[in-house]
Amino acid sequence: IALGGGTFENSNTRQNLITNSIVIYLKASARTIVNRLAKADDRPLLKDLTIEKVTSMLKTREKHYKLAQYTVITDNKEPEEIIEEIIKCLNYK
Repeated sequence: IALGGGTFENSNTRQNLITNSIVIYLKASARTIVNRLAKADDRPLLKDLTIEKVTSMLKTREKHYKLAQYTVITDNKEPEEIIEEIIKCLNYK
């Protein structure tokens, strides 16, 4: 399942996910995140998100994101490339 970035901030949820599933952190730079969210028609509340706000949020959350079993860097990649990397992670387990 795909979860929002804040979901992993909850310690009970995070521990449950790490213990009972495979967690893959889809890592993106602040600029990439802002660019992607600006294009998302289904997330109107996030249209005004700034790089500074996202950078701050990433700094706060990174310590928890690093607990994921795998990390896939998504900057400058097409969805198909990201999917291939996710499949490699799942096959590696």
